[in-house]
Amino acid sequence: MLKAILFNLDGIITDLSAYNYLSWKSVFSHYDVDLDEKLWNQIKDHSRSTIVKLTLEKNNIQYDDLMLEKICREKNELYRSLIANELSPANVFPNILKIITEAKAKDLKVCVISHSKNAKLVIERLGLSRAFDFVCFPKENDNDAITSLIGASPISSSIAEFLKISGITGGECIGIESDEEGVSEFNLFNIFSVYVSNYSHEKSLKAKMSFPSVVDLNLNEIIFQYYTVNQKE
Repeated sequence: MLKAILFNLDGIITDLSAYNYLSWKSVFSHYDVDLDEKLWNQIKDHSRSTIVKLTLEKNNIQYDDLMLEKICREKNELYRSLIANELSPANVFPNILKIITEAKAKDLKVCVISHSKNAKLVIERLGLSRAFDFVCFPKENDNDAITSLIGASPISSSIAEFLKISGITGGECIGIESDEEGVSEFNLFNIFSVYVSNYSHEKSLKAKMSFPSVVDLNLNEIIFQYYTVNQKE
């Protein structure tokens, strides 16, 4: 029985890619490192420390733990400043509030799943603090019990946290995601995965359903397909 709808934050609720890229690019420039868009698109879904490592290694720059921590800290400070000053309810994607309202009317829990440790700040700036039952994101301590348990990506740790604190199983959830890797993470937990291509009009071979954009999301269609697939399985 369906009990919850999980929304990935970046790409489904709002677009944070520009803020992330600008803050990383600015910080790396202080170290005479150019973060081009090609490299960024390859590494953007990794954790902060991994992004730093991959970027510095790509530019043949040696580093130590202190340098890694410093760059991560500088990036996060700049990113949080950009979010605090520029993000607003106007940045919520069209149709998302409608989907959330419909889900709650069906007595479904709604949750934000994010790989960003700043997810709570983003949700606050978007004016959505009361819209979600749960906001799950990686904790500052990357060695917490949940992450250690699954030993996987930040998205996996966020999903695991939700399932743990809600008491809901993966098979009782629908997950909406705009990234193929995120779809794979939902599938890993037996969550009914919905892929949003955001105007590229590409379908995901991994997801149970695909939509061309957030505007095209239809909750009734998704729920119908969820029960149809579950009956077959």
